[in-house]
Amino acid sequence: MCAGARGEFLSNECRLSVTQKRSLCVNTTPYWLDTAKIKTFPPLSEDITVDVLVVGGGITGLTTAYLLKEAGMTVAVAERKQLATIDTGHTTAHLTHVTDLRLREMVKNFGKDHAQAAWDAGAAAIDQIEELVRKEKIECEFTRVPGYLHAPVNGGTKDERESFREDAALANELGFDATYLGIVPKMQTPGVRFANQAKFHPRKYLAALAAAIPGKGSHVFEETAISKLDDEKHRAKANAQFPPRFAQRSGYSIRVSSVSICG
Repeated sequence: MCAGARGEFLSNECRLSVTQKRSLCVNTTPYWLDTAKIKTFPPLSEDITVDVLVVGGGITGLTTAYLLKEAGMTVAVAERKQLATIDTGHTTAHLTHVTDLRLREMVKNFGKDHAQAAWDAGAAAIDQIEELVRKEKIECEFTRVPGYLHAPVNGGTKDERESFREDAALANELGFDATYLGIVPKMQTPGVRFANQAKFHPRKYLAALAAAIPGKGSHVFEETAISKLDDEKHRAKANAQFPPRFAQRSGYSIRVSSVSICG
């Protein structure tokens, strides 16, 4: 029924036609999933042997697998669902070396050397992605852009200007291009501008990497959940059921020298 506490809005909503109601529905499919297809890969269906098992088929996993294969190793990517549909499929698609933990807090907790190492690693990761985009000629809209860290637009209760100045000064001291801004564009709040960040279409990037991995002893598997790792036997068990149903074989094994967990 339309009557009740929600009043006018609900009453008006009930008078809408079916077509009008459908037009109000919000499409919650992420843009990245909706605008780039990645070829499907089969689940693991036999025992195999590779140098490295990469668990997870997102940005970290597929980039790792690609680089390992380029280095001459055989790899197997095991993704429990479909490639680039979980975290990667719902990402902001911003590439940044700026960590969630504010730089001044990182320096306070771990020291300048460790803080710089963490930020250097993030910057190197962006450079690596840019290099692969160029090398493989991947059309994924990769662009260098600045990134902004700013105070809340609404609901901020304290003056953060001095802390942002401190973050900018520390970043510059550690060799990163950062500028304190009294007003961040579009936000109208103080913050820091960090140069040389990036944005891209993650699934277009990963579609190209995924296509380049299989072959010459390397594999990509979807619907393949790693259920057990045996360090002594250098073996991983995939898609095992406990206990096996109908007395059938439970899962397949991947014999490996190393495992990289990327999910």
